[in-house]
Amino acid sequence: MIDEEAFEALIDKAKPFLEAGDGRNALNILVPVTETLVPVWREQADWDETLHAFFPSLGQMIAEAVLMSDLLPDERDDLMVRLDVWQGMLNDHGLDQYLQVAIDALDQGWDEIGLKDVLAGQGRSWPLSGDGDWMAARLTEARLRVLEITGRTEAFLNLASTAGRHGDRAIMLVRLGRIADAQNHARQRFRSAEDVLQLARLLQQVAQIDGALDIAEWGLMLRRDDEVSHGTVTLARWLRDTAGLSGRRSLALAAARAAFERSLSLEDFRAAAALAGPEWATLRPHLLASLAAATYARDRTGIYLGEGMVEEAVRSVDQTSMLADPSDAVLMRLADAAHASHSDWVMDFAGRVADSIMESGPCPLLGLRATRLRSLSGPNKGEGRARGRVRQEECYCWSPV
Repeated sequence: MIDEEAFEALIDKAKPFLEAGDGRNALNILVPVTETLVPVWREQADWDETLHAFFPSLGQMIAEAVLMSDLLPDERDDLMVRLDVWQGMLNDHGLDQYLQVAIDALDQGWDEIGLKDVLAGQGRSWPLSGDGDWMAARLTEARLRVLEITGRTEAFLNLASTAGRHGDRAIMLVRLGRIADAQNHARQRFRSAEDVLQLARLLQQVAQIDGALDIAEWGLMLRRDDEVSHGTVTLARWLRDTAGLSGRRSLALAAARAAFERSLSLEDFRAAAALAGPEWATLRPHLLASLAAATYARDRTGIYLGEGMVEEAVRSVDQTSMLADPSDAVLMRLADAAHASHSDWVMDFAGRVADSIMESGPCPLLGLRATRLRSLSGPNKGEGRARGRVRQEECYCWSPV
């Protein structure tokens, strides 16, 4: 059995050398690790679930080490041959290009056509071809990392800008103390909530809390053609919590509303209620209106049920997909709550649960569900039908095999 923690510990030993700009000593660790790991992984490639995840990191770290090292031509050629062989071995099992960034770093280094102009601030876009595939992006990432480590900050800013790495540029501006420049660049160039959140968190770390809150608030107004991303929800939640702790109550409430309207989750509904306090009576109708208007909301039934809106909760249940998990706790709670007011729905639900149990096959554990089902088939119209199914289900579950 492979000791993955041991491999990870070995790889981690190279990180201090990279941070110090000592690529040679980093390579003295990373190259032997890769040489050992590739054949070991090949032996278990058909059933591996986690070991392959080391290779992208190794490729990236080797690329950084190469870019900060003054390797001799013979050393460069030797490492290129070895990496080509290892990548070929990975290709045989579908891990295409995992080490390619290191090969590209050896092949192109800092001599790629047009790169010197870009680093000097005389370029307009990078790569020159305009085809920014993921491999080119990985090499750009490695170059930016080396420029940062070696203190070439202006070259870093120039490459980040021309390569469209606007989040990286803004973060470097903050680290240089150019807060206003970072905020202006973000407002002009940022298109993702993830970049906004990363910048806001950094501003918070350097005690620029007002700037952090302002850029996060602006970030929530970004519009994209695709669906709301998880990053937008995360940004809204961060702004809600951070503004609340900073005494910016109005902003916190606005962010709480934004978080719920983007996630429609029970978690964000409850967070908004807890934050609103006496203003909940004003905020609550807006959240419920957003919930009602949404085409899909995973927690819709649970939210309605929690608010005592039994009628809305019953209507929100999708009858066709109900049996995906008929013993769902929310549906069971709804059946209890709707017993008196929606007895026909409860009996229909109980019947569906019984049918599902019958189709599941004999299993003693299903007797627990039969007990639960009996509690749903109380003294209402249709009691005989549901209770008959309960008795039938119990016999099916508990009969000897």
